Amino acid sequence: MATATVSPRPAWPGIRKSLGNPIVATFAILIYLAVVISILISLNRADLWYPFYSLVTFPAFVLSPYVIMASKCREPSRRC
Repeated sequence: MATATVSPRPAWPGIRKSLGNPIVATFAILIYLAVVISILISLNRADLWYPFYSLVTFPAFVLSPYVIMASKCREPSRRC
């Protein structure tokens, strides 16, 4: 006997769709970069956990512009 499976709908399809917009993605990355830069500036180098904190935050700082490059254009005829 065959059964049909129904996949659940995503909880917030609008957020994923809106982050595909380059303008929204740019503002999200600017806010994200402000948070990461403030964390990197506030790190205390004398702290025992400094290597761990810098290991976690620095890649987030370096890789964040790729989110903007991965966002899609709204108009397919335009090149982004």
